[in-house]
Amino acid sequence: MLIYLLKSGLCLLILFSFYKLFLENENFHKIKRFYLLLALLISFVLPLITFTYEVEVPLTPSAEGFQTLEISPQEPETTLINWQFVLYVVMGIYLAGFIFFSIRFFRNLRSLLKEASSNERLTEFNYIYILLGKKLDPHSFFNYIFLNKTEFINDKISKAVIEHEKAHVDQKHSLDLVLIEVLQIIFWFNPLFYWIKRSIKLNHEFLADREVLSKDFNALEYSNILFNYSSGYHHNSLSSPINHSLIKKRIIMITKDFSIKKLLTRAGLFLPVLGCCIFFFNNEIVAKTVYTTNNPEITELPFAQEKNPVEDIDKLVLQQPDLKIRIEGEKVWVNGKSVKPESFAAEIDALTSKLKEEELEDISIHMKTKNVNDGFMENLNKEFAKTRLAKITGRSILPPPPPLPPSPEAVREIPSPPPPPAPPHPKHEQIIEEGPDSSERMEMRHREHSARIEAERARLEREKEILRSEKIRIREMERKLQEDQRLSEAEKERLLRDQAREIERMEKIGLRMEKRQIELEKRQEEMERRQKEAQKRQQKTSSESSPAVKGNSQVLSENVKNEHGLVVKTVVSKENSIEKYSRDAVYYLNDEQISYQKAMKIIKEGSAKQVDIRKISENIDAVKIYI
Repeated sequence: MLIYLLKSGLCLLILFSFYKLFLENENFHKIKRFYLLLALLISFVLPLITFTYEVEVPLTPSAEGFQTLEISPQEPETTLINWQFVLYVVMGIYLAGFIFFSIRFFRNLRSLLKEASSNERLTEFNYIYILLGKKLDPHSFFNYIFLNKTEFINDKISKAVIEHEKAHVDQKHSLDLVLIEVLQIIFWFNPLFYWIKRSIKLNHEFLADREVLSKDFNALEYSNILFNYSSGYHHNSLSSPINHSLIKKRIIMITKDFSIKKLLTRAGLFLPVLGCCIFFFNNEIVAKTVYTTNNPEITELPFAQEKNPVEDIDKLVLQQPDLKIRIEGEKVWVNGKSVKPESFAAEIDALTSKLKEEELEDISIHMKTKNVNDGFMENLNKEFAKTRLAKITGRSILPPPPPLPPSPEAVREIPSPPPPPAPPHPKHEQIIEEGPDSSERMEMRHREHSARIEAERARLEREKEILRSEKIRIREMERKLQEDQRLSEAEKERLLRDQAREIERMEKIGLRMEKRQIELEKRQEEMERRQKEAQKRQQKTSSESSPAVKGNSQVLSENVKNEHGLVVKTVVSKENSIEKYSRDAVYYLNDEQISYQKAMKIIKEGSAKQVDIRKISENIDAVKIYI
């Protein structure tokens, strides 16, 4: 559908461009009206036409190959865009525009019919004057001519204006306008129809102006009348008003004369344009194969005048028609002709309608497939099953399933292969002499020919089995590749998810560690502050109780055993020496564990009131500092 719209739009664009460049400003208005309507018709019909031509191919008869099957492996389809959703969106937009322009069209039509039915009317021959009480410029729609009642009664409307509207009625310009309005509803998305509608309306005015001047009205006076109506009122898009825009073009056109020379020149220019449109915008150009033969041995056999079974068999083999079926995607060609899937069976029946049942048994079917969906192939095979050929021969265009592997017992019982068929006789032995044994020779030749055909059919069946098994193997390989691909993608997704979870976990651990570090620093600052306060209190107490103590203080120590039998050494010292404390010991400040550096700092500053050293193992001491 999209290809059709593109071809139709481009064809219409070229034809309308030719009109704007070479025809619009010329004085052959009837031909221009016909051209604009013809351009619309050509642009709609041409993309649907298929052109065929015949190609002669020499016939080379051969007993080899009744059927060839070419199968191309289907590539897995990977789509990143949801085309079904896109199609729904596009269809929704199109329907919205279609409904909008349909409502506008019927509203304008209803407005005109309402004015025609609800106001005073006067009938004059084929014209119906509708007299309205409101201000308006004269306009027409089919047989109705809409006029201001007061101006019409007082005879203030020029006869030239009325003749102008009568010309619109006589030449049925409203049909053109209704047609282009309907096309504009359907193809509202194509701006060409808006421009074509303007050109059609302008050409209608040229035609009406020419009709008025042909009735002996003065061209200058008529031009002044057009100027008076150049700034009139707004009118319905379906009507033909006198005050159409582009008054300057209309006045210039009044002064132009018809020229046959210009017409022939434009026609000569149009022919190559039309030829290019036919060549580029048709549906398809298909070559139809016609088989010819230059071999006299085929057309003129030595026993051609004698009717016998041998002659019938030769003609059957040499003149048997072929069916060439080509399938690409969802497009089908039969003997080079494009057919729709639903008419596939009718086309096959049409090609084989003149063949007898025994001739259908030996017909050759050549198939070529490319990128064919299995579902589409099955539906096409159902259509083929409806044909006379399939019902008589039992054939199918689907490859049958592969044969099951033979059982060991069957393998042991396989009979020996039949002897090969006798080679064909040389050409000089095909001459049949008249005599009493002529019928026996013909019967013998008939049997030999039948044996060759049966052997050829058996060979073809074996080749078909090989092709079927190969096709199944290829499909199995494709399925495994697709599963491996899906598995690898799932594995990648799992690894990415695990990695993301691990990164998130590490970030959370880092945040907790940062918070813990901040809390420890705060606690350390608080402990240092308390330690300094306690040190100040201790110094104040020491100075009050022992003012005479100066220099190095003595160390009082006592070794006792606790209830668990461990040695507890209590040290009260005012020394600033830290060499006797081991780095391997565990240090506590008021029952809270601290680092070695901090403990040494407290001892060095002399702020410790008491230091307990407890043996918690053979090599590790527990040092408790009290301040």
